[in-house]
Amino acid sequence: MQRILTVCPHCSCGCGLYVLVERGEAVGVMPSVGHPISQGRLCMKGWTSFQHLHRAERLDSPYIRQNGTLKRAGWEEALTHLVEGLGAVRSKDGGQAIGVWASGRSTDEELFLLSRLASQGLGTTAVRFDRSLQSLDHIPASLVEGFRAAKFDEVQAADLLLIFGHGFPEHHPQVASRILKAMDEGTSAVVISPYRDLLAERAVLHLRVSSPEEVALALTEEEPPGHLRALWDEAKWPLVIYPLKSLPPDREARLLRAFESLLAKASAKVLLLFPRANSRGAFRWKGGGAASEPSGLKALLVVEEDPAAWNGNFRELVRGLDFLVVQDLFLTETAELAHVVLPAASFAEKGGTLTNTEGRQQTLRPAILPPGDARPGWAIAAEMARRLGLADVGSTLEEIQQGLSSGQVQAVLPAETACESPPERFATLEHVPNRLGWMWLKDTILRHTDDWQREHQDRWVELHPEDVKTLGLRPGCMVQVAGEGGEFQATLRISERVGPGVLVTPHHLFEGPVHIERAK
Repeated sequence: MQRILTVCPHCSCGCGLYVLVERGEAVGVMPSVGHPISQGRLCMKGWTSFQHLHRAERLDSPYIRQNGTLKRAGWEEALTHLVEGLGAVRSKDGGQAIGVWASGRSTDEELFLLSRLASQGLGTTAVRFDRSLQSLDHIPASLVEGFRAAKFDEVQAADLLLIFGHGFPEHHPQVASRILKAMDEGTSAVVISPYRDLLAERAVLHLRVSSPEEVALALTEEEPPGHLRALWDEAKWPLVIYPLKSLPPDREARLLRAFESLLAKASAKVLLLFPRANSRGAFRWKGGGAASEPSGLKALLVVEEDPAAWNGNFRELVRGLDFLVVQDLFLTETAELAHVVLPAASFAEKGGTLTNTEGRQQTLRPAILPPGDARPGWAIAAEMARRLGLADVGSTLEEIQQGLSSGQVQAVLPAETACESPPERFATLEHVPNRLGWMWLKDTILRHTDDWQREHQDRWVELHPEDVKTLGLRPGCMVQVAGEGGEFQATLRISERVGPGVLVTPHHLFEGPVHIERAK
C-alpha cells in the first residue's frame, strides 16, 4: 500500500495527511505525525476526505448543451464551444459582461491562471474568488499579512485570548486544540458569542451577546461590559481570534475595523481564520476599484462552486445569462443549468499549492488518477487561457508555478452585491445563524461524503431550556420557524449553550426576529 503525503482539502487549518492507495484506488487517509499543523490528528472532515473520490456520480467527461439537454462531449468540442460562447458575449457586450467565480478550494496556481484569464484573456474585473468570504474588500490586509498577524504557535504564547465567535472545534479544530491547551496551561480566555460551546465553558469570561462587533467597539472606546476592560489592560501579550464569515459582511467590516484599533496596543496580535482550504490564497488576488454587479453579467464561468444550491437569487441571474460554464467534480445544481460542463480532478488527483490561514504554502501531491477524462483545474485553466490568446501561460505545473513566482498578473476585484437587512416583523426570538456550519452543509464534496452525511443530515434548531418551557415545547418535536428572511421546519433541541431569547441553527442564513411554534 502506498502512502502519498498531501494536504486536507477542507478548512483553512491545512492539516497534512497521507492518502492510502491500493491498486490505484484511494482506500483511506491517515494523519501526518510530523506535520506542524496536524501533528498526528485529523477531524472528521479530514478522516473522510477520500470518500468522494470514487463515487459513481463523479464527472468523467465534458458535457455541452444541445437542444436543451446536456450531452457528453470530447474536450476539443467542449473547449471550442466554450471559447465561441465567451467570445460571442465579449464581442456583443464587452469583456466586463463576463464573470469568473472560483472556489476557496482552488489551488494558488489555478487562481493565478484564472486571474490572468479574466484580466488579460477576457478583459473583465467581474471576478469573485471564494464565495464563502462574500466580498473580500472589507478584510484589512494589515490583519492578514502584517506583523500583527499571528501564527498558530502564538496561541500558547499569549497571556489573554480574546475569542470572537463559536464553533471552533467543528470549523477550525486545530486552532481549538491549541486554545484548549493554552487554557490548560493557565492562559486566560474571553469568549464573545451568543453560543456556549466548549471554549466558552472553559473561559474565564463568556459574554453572551449576539453583536460581537459592539463589544469590540466598546473595548476600543474603553467602555467594555463586565470584567473585560481589566483583563485587556492587564494583558501583556493579548491575542484576538476571529473566524471570518461568522457575521454578515457589513457587521464583519465593523468588527475588523475595531480590531485595527485594538492593535494600537503595542503587543496585541490578531489571528483571522479563513473558512476554506485556500481562502487565504483567494485573498491574495483581491484588488481595488469598483465592483461589478452580477446582475449585469451575460456570461459566467463557475469553478468548483455550486451557487444554485445556496444562493436563492442565482437562478434568476442565470435566466439573464447567454452563456454559463461550470467546472466541477459532480453534476451539481449549478452544473445542471450550464451550457458547458467541464470535469475536474479532486485534491488527491492533482498537484499544486494551498495557502493555509496563517500563510503557510503547502504542496498538494497527486495520489491517484482522476476518473475518465477529468483534468486538474490548472490544466483546464491553462488550456482555456491559451485558446483565449495567452500563449505564455505554460503547459506544465512547473512552468505555471514559475509564472506565479514572477507575478505575471494584474489584480482583479471580486464582485458582490450588497444585501439589505430585512425589516423586523416578529419579536419572539432572535435567530443567530451558524454561518460556517451552513457553509459546510452546502459543500459539494461533503454532500458526497457518506459518513459526514450520516452525522449531519438532520435539520435542527437549538433553544434555551427556559424558552422551551415558556413556549410549551418539548425536545425532539418538530417546530415551525418563520421570519422576514423565510420559514422552515426543524427538530427542536434543548441546550444551555444557547442564551435565553436566542435560536441557533446551521440550516438558514437569514437573521433577525423570528416566531416559533409547534409544526402542524
